[in-house]
Amino acid sequence: MSRNVFLIQTPLQALNAIEAAYAFGFEPSDAVVICAESPLEINNRQTARMLADEKWGAVHVIPHHGVTLSDWLGRMRSLNSVARDLPDCEHVFLGDYGFDLARHFCFRVQPHRVVLLDDGNATLNVARTRVNPLEAKYFLNPPFTTRRKVRLKRLLGMRDHLADHLTYFTVYDLHAERGDRIVNNTYERLRARSTLEVDENTVFFLGTTTAEAEGVGDDRYLEIVSRALTYLGNFANVYYLPHRREDPLRLARLERELGVSVKQFDAPVEYGLCSLSDRLPALVAGFPTSAFVNLQVLFGDRIRLKVFPIELTDSFSLAVFSEVYAYYRRHCEAPQFEIVSDF
Repeated sequence: MSRNVFLIQTPLQALNAIEAAYAFGFEPSDAVVICAESPLEINNRQTARMLADEKWGAVHVIPHHGVTLSDWLGRMRSLNSVARDLPDCEHVFLGDYGFDLARHFCFRVQPHRVVLLDDGNATLNVARTRVNPLEAKYFLNPPFTTRRKVRLKRLLGMRDHLADHLTYFTVYDLHAERGDRIVNNTYERLRARSTLEVDENTVFFLGTTTAEAEGVGDDRYLEIVSRALTYLGNFANVYYLPHRREDPLRLARLERELGVSVKQFDAPVEYGLCSLSDRLPALVAGFPTSAFVNLQVLFGDRIRLKVFPIELTDSFSLAVFSEVYAYYRRHCEAPQFEIVSDF
């Protein structure tokens, strides 16, 4: 049985799993993938599409039937069943360290190394908990989970202990703490796919679901996007690349009222850009997202990047965006990467 196992949940995690396999010196055919499905069919479809690019040793799908304790218990039992067939495991690669059953799976398997894949800005949160162990309660007792439910899950057999040491497979410029290790994700496999020239008349604008989550109405969101597009200047071709969870009605309004064309990859934007059949955009713009860090690694100075602030009121979201912006300023700002403060 394989000594390398991936436990993933999203399309970007699947993409990073492929990069990790080659970066750690083994073929995907020498690895087992466990895909824990989400309630979103589009998420599951895109994840399956990413995995289909490679031939894996085995792929186990853990269905998502609901959010009740009974459903959660069924997922734990499925993971326990897979874990029993994985003796002497070298690496377990996790897409989401905040997923309690992912940490439980590591406890059951007892790998030599736990490796974290990037998924959004979560890597920065994990790294912060390693510097300040008091923040580890974010994982052991997240704010949306009651202590009573956590205790009940542990009575049912969950062992969600934090690992003593972590390895980060990441695009982020991190400082290893407490015996942790950093392996840089250079997206070598994905970069090899893109040899296209740049179209100086084309801009891609990345959408976000953060505004919806924050209660920013469509009218206000369209106003912010319109101001950002005005700041960018005149481009012959303006494409809006929506997040996979964006409201189709809002997308229709963007096309109708702002004159942009909505372009959907049905894949992470990183993969979509490297799979274009025509030319690359000269500029990719949008609101704070980990995609900008990934695109800087993928394309270097071949395309320009511009990040715009978005007005938020929720204290947690503000803290997350502030941290991301701070990271941009410390590690990303360059002639080809503009961080817009006021527009």
